[in-house]
Amino acid sequence: MSLFEQLQSVGLKQQIQTRLKRAILDGSLAPGEQLVEGEIARQFGVSRSPVREAIQELERQGYVVKKPRRGTFVTELTPQTVTEIYSLRVLLEGYAATIAGSNCQTETIERMRDLVVRMEESMNEADFVSFSEADLEFHNLLCNSTGHSHLIYLSQCLSTEMGFHVVLSRYSPTEVDSLIQEHWALVEAIEAGEPEEARRIVQQHIRVAGHLFLQKFFDKDALSISGQEEERMEEFWKAVE
Repeated sequence: MSLFEQLQSVGLKQQIQTRLKRAILDGSLAPGEQLVEGEIARQFGVSRSPVREAIQELERQGYVVKKPRRGTFVTELTPQTVTEIYSLRVLLEGYAATIAGSNCQTETIERMRDLVVRMEESMNEADFVSFSEADLEFHNLLCNSTGHSHLIYLSQCLSTEMGFHVVLSRYSPTEVDSLIQEHWALVEAIEAGEPEEARRIVQQHIRVAGHLFLQKFFDKDALSISGQEEERMEEFWKAVE
């Protein structure tokens, strides 16, 4: 049985990219699974060229990785890597929220509002790709609004490494709604000119999101790490409290 349906002849690369991304986000393509150009092209009913271009774009976005002499695979993350990424995001985006809360352009705030609305609409339609893209754009916008070039660069590096493998279908409606409401609270704090409240909200949001990610994305065996590694990971969280 084919995982993918055949496509329209116009905009093949974008169609393939969107469908591969959706398959990654909903878990149809699992972390570590190999992407074989020829097989994907066969399922889509296209030549290899647009498939290759789509995979290259997904690689730039961090969804897949190329391994020399082995092929291309859906990006894998470990509990340790997730903890490192999220704990660093707490620091970077907390600083970004402080700056934004002190001085943020009206146009930026309006764009933030638009993106949260898009998140709500996407989840109502169970459109995981659209939700993830809006969430990514929101957090990128927060960092970009600071005008701090090194902060922006570091945040973009983390976004790529993250790969956005949150399989949103594993989250309950209550959990997703809570995450969305935290975005609204952040926008309101920034608009009210409350930098410390903005920092507190985004840091708490990222901590919660990080712990949810670990619970939803990894099974119990993957989370059964050595005492030394668990202690090291806990130290990362304590350091950003």
